Amino acid sequence: MTTAVVLPLILALAWIGLQAITWHFAAEAALTAARKGAQQGSEYQGSAAAGKRKAKQFAERLAGGNLRAVSVSSAGSTPQRVRIVVSGTAPSLLPGKDGWHITQSGTAPVERWTKPGEDQ
Repeated sequence: MTTAVVLPLILALAWIGLQAITWHFAAEAALTAARKGAQQGSEYQGSAAAGKRKAKQFAERLAGGNLRAVSVSSAGSTPQRVRIVVSGTAPSLLPGKDGWHITQSGTAPVERWTKPGEDQ
């Protein structure tokens, strides 16, 4: 009787743990890609478009199949600051659920030359 009650609970907890790990890995991959894209776009003579390309390449390479339907945006970027947003879907281990949506962003100030005494 005890095994019949405890074993399904243990299996359910293990399943939930695996889902949490899968989601976390996909979220970290999206965050890292967004940060790498923001870094690339903020470099001297860089651009938001270059940051988007870098983020897309990095997300697809790092996450593999753990972050699906990757989309990258530079909405919110200004001449002083680059903002890269990476979105995608983490796979679901639950039957009937397509996946878990993830959105992460990274920002960085644009590098530029300044003269001594000029406001940063």
